[in-house]
Parts: sequence; structure tokens; C-alpha cells
Amino acid sequence: MNHMPLKRRNRIALPVAAIPAMALCLLAPTTSSAAESEAPAHVIVEAARVTKKVVGRTDIGAPIELMSLRAHVKYSDLDLATSAGAAALKGRVSEAARLACLDLDKMYPLIEPDPDCARRATDDAAPQVKAAVARAEAKARAGR
Repeated sequence: MNHMPLKRRNRIALPVAAIPAMALCLLAPTTSSAAESEAPAHVIVEAARVTKKVVGRTDIGAPIELMSLRAHVKYSDLDLATSAGAAALKGRVSEAARLACLDLDKMYPLIEPDPDCARRATDDAAPQVKAAVARAEAKARAGR
């Protein structure tokens, strides 16, 4: 399975109080192309889980109710105007969602795992994938 460059960020949302987000970053070298310079060359995949019960409280007593993990999936090395490039991006997004959900399970072991987490995260990122592919296809048609 191909490993993809990911930049991950955890975000714990609190309904009453805001606290700084914890950050995990996995940095990988990236390349940029002139064709993708107008738009970001990444898709944001966010795995989230709403708890059914309060899993803890902040110092001021606010309940912690939402956990999410965000991954930036880079695609500057892919030619999205081809079916192979588009399929590779979809595979990267799906894998990033799967890994983010597994990380949530590891980070919050007392919360029931969500079997639909990866599917929802992939589905939520699908419009970004579709837009990136459409931009690449339009640029390829304009360049003919």
C-alpha cells in the first residue's frame, strides 16, 4: 500500500470553552506544479466522532463532546486529468480516512469505535476530490 504525505491535526471542540488544539504534523517533501498553483494541492479529510456521553471535563467544567482528526492529502505529484491519477487520489483519501479513524480509536479507547467513521470522512471529502479532478481536466482541455 502506498504511503501518502499527510499533515494531521487533532481538534477537540468544546461547547463552552475554547482551548488550543493539539497538533500532530507528519511533514513530507512536496513538489508544486504550475498547473495546480491557483488551487490548494491537497484535500482535507476529517474524521469526527460525537460522543453519546461526556468523556471528561475541562478545567472550567465544560464537557468534552467532539473529537476529530484532520489529514491533508497532497496530490501535487498526480495527474488528476487521467483516470489513474483521479483513482490514486480517491485511494489516498480513503486511506487517510481509515488511518484517521484508527488514530481516533487509539487516542480515545474508552469511547465506542464508530464503524462508519472512515466512510463518512471519505464521503465528506468527495466534493473536494471532485473539484480537484474537474480543475485538472479543465486545464488539460484548455492546453490541447
